[in-house]
Amino acid sequence: MRGHSSSTPRSAARAAVTGALALALAAGLSPMGPPLARPGPAAATTGVQRAAVNVASLTPTRTLATLSLDQRVGQVLMMGVPATGASATDLSILTKNKIGNVFLKGHSHSGVTATKAVVTKINATVSLTSTGGQKRFIATDQEGGYVQVLKGPGFSTMPTALHQGTWAPSTLKAAATTWGKQLHAAGLNVNLAPVADTVPSAAFAPYNLPRAKVDAAALEVLQTRAGQ
Repeated sequence: MRGHSSSTPRSAARAAVTGALALALAAGLSPMGPPLARPGPAAATTGVQRAAVNVASLTPTRTLATLSLDQRVGQVLMMGVPATGASATDLSILTKNKIGNVFLKGHSHSGVTATKAVVTKINATVSLTSTGGQKRFIATDQEGGYVQVLKGPGFSTMPTALHQGTWAPSTLKAAATTWGKQLHAAGLNVNLAPVADTVPSAAFAPYNLPRAKVDAAALEVLQTRAGQ
């Protein structure tokens, strides 16, 4: 499980990485290669002027050229929104700040249909003026056991990763396929799990207790096997 508290070392590291990416884009630099072309007059024009462009048909390079600087920065940001539904303030922030991606946080027991409605409402803020017409990554944490953001009708109850590890590969693959289809039906296209996180030290453990418990159990299993 990832620690979502802003005070954790991992969160601080992620914030630094995100900030670095944003600064790179602001400086006209690409983290993946040579400097990006700065947005020209065409990228700064209104949605009416750009509406004639079929964004879906453009190459990545041409798509980038249609985005304003704010939209480019927004593409490397992911904003947390309650899994139970985005507020008017959330939607306003997404739109005004041209945020390109969303993470459904917290917990919801409403099921697939209700979650789909939440995602549809979020995606309604996608436009030429907000995201440059780019669809968002809509993500969540659906790992199983201690960490399962989305529950309710249509979502399976997922066992812990430790328990999943006892299954035959074919069984796990079939279950994971089902879980993935459930997320897809709810409108999500990214799952920030399963993961292979570790707790690096005893000092860090309190920030990520569920993961610490799994690590301790896994260590016990390994030690038992080593002694056989």
